[in-house]
Amino acid sequence: MQCKTARLKGDVMTFYACSHTGGVERSYRGEADEFGVYCLETQAVYLVPVDEVPTRMVSLRVGPARNNQERRVRWAEPYRLS
Repeated sequence: MQCKTARLKGDVMTFYACSHTGGVERSYRGEADEFGVYCLETQAVYLVPVDEVPTRMVSLRVGPARNNQERRVRWAEPYRLS
């Protein structure tokens, strides 16, 4: 498991799905199974499988989009720990 901190801006929570060490960006694919993500603004922890998200920046939506788009939206709620 790789632990991450997410930031909430509007209705979208984001976190980095890679490491930036020594000027080199490295994916966690093959090194971790899940991200354990904490978001201060929602005061919740989310378990996100590494293989289900992009390798750089992950966006999880906590509220509906202003244009009501739902296609290709990654919702935060299914990953939230109760």
